Amino acid sequence: MKNLILIFLIVFCSQGFSQKEKFKFPFNEAVFSLNKTPNDHLKTGYFGFGLGMNRSFRDSNKIGFVMGIHYNRTSQYVDDNFYSAIHGLSYESEATYIFNAITVPFSWRFKIGEKRRMFVEVGTYFDMLFASNKTARHRGLNWSSSDSTYVNFDYVEEEKINGGYPKIGFSFGIGSTFPIGDQEFLIKLDGSLSSDSIKDWFRNAFFRSDPTSGNNSYYQLTIGYRFNKNLPNYF
Repeated sequence: MKNLILIFLIVFCSQGFSQKEKFKFPFNEAVFSLNKTPNDHLKTGYFGFGLGMNRSFRDSNKIGFVMGIHYNRTSQYVDDNFYSAIHGLSYESEATYIFNAITVPFSWRFKIGEKRRMFVEVGTYFDMLFASNKTARHRGLNWSSSDSTYVNFDYVEEEKINGGYPKIGFSFGIGSTFPIGDQEFLIKLDGSLSSDSIKDWFRNAFFRSDPTSGNNSYYQLTIGYRFNKNLPNYF
């Protein structure tokens, strides 16, 4: 991932020089997003946010290309429970995940209409997690063979989630650019689908390890500001 980011910055910086070797800021879009992890049978998604910088290429063409470097924060809640009326055993395990990631997206931007303001984006991205964590609570009723009685248990565990290898994902979105006075902005709604599973192991009432898995996919509503229009418009 470090090599990927290094190559990314080299490409951006090389685009920031003119023929006179005068450095120009290599980005031309500043973006802020509201992130939402979707709900499903495994988890409840919470809101998060993101911010970053993009470099768009081929802005005057029908098909453009966008690269960027972003920070994204997402969060989700996962629970698992069991109850046995016959044995009188029960347990509940719940965990809240908070993910912080450096995201490097690569997208094709297909422009629609005579003024080419509407667009569809399709692409991929890489996530590197950092300073992420899980807070879990486990509670229930378990049979103690040593005391031949039922024992209540209730404890909390906190765990840091290591970045590990980059997580790859795929994205699809639709949006539009629009002017306000002599300034240009954009708005976009898209989805980011992670191909990597988040696996956890909950200890149940019998103290077996049962797997529960999900992934760090999320929706984004993005607002952006376009600037630095004198950058070289090629790729």
